[in-house]
Amino acid sequence: MSRFRTSAGGGGGGGDWMVVVLETCHISQHLLFSSMAAYSITLSDIDILCYKDTIFKKCRPEADCLLWQGKTDTKGYGVFAPTIEGKRYTLKVHRFMYYLYTGCKTPLSPDKHVSHRCHNKLCVMAGHLSYEEAGVNNQRQPCRDDGACCGHLNHDDCLV
Repeated sequence: MSRFRTSAGGGGGGGDWMVVVLETCHISQHLLFSSMAAYSITLSDIDILCYKDTIFKKCRPEADCLLWQGKTDTKGYGVFAPTIEGKRYTLKVHRFMYYLYTGCKTPLSPDKHVSHRCHNKLCVMAGHLSYEEAGVNNQRQPCRDDGACCGHLNHDDCLV
């Protein structure tokens, strides 16, 4: 059983904030991670909060982004290694966070990318991530290089 501990404090900007800390987390439903990193996960709302909390603790805000401060892979993407039902998985943190943000409703395909519209490989901010074909992700590279979005048909513009 998961237990919550809450604490309230001042946000420094005049607003109050509340932090929910999950002291224990458990998986209540089926999980499946393939070696191709395709996610087909059913998590309870408690589990989703637990994973978000764990990841947020390893992030820091910078400009408009929320940047992962944990481990990275050889290409500079953040990686997260949860132990689920006794088995350890290594996942790209931005893909996992996108999945959590969408409520774990639709499996992520290994053929599609979760692109960083802000062009920061460590960002896990929901509004900065876009689920799209590899070709669209590749079309975003000139936007990063030129510092201006050239537009992407049927997809959100880059944040440059």
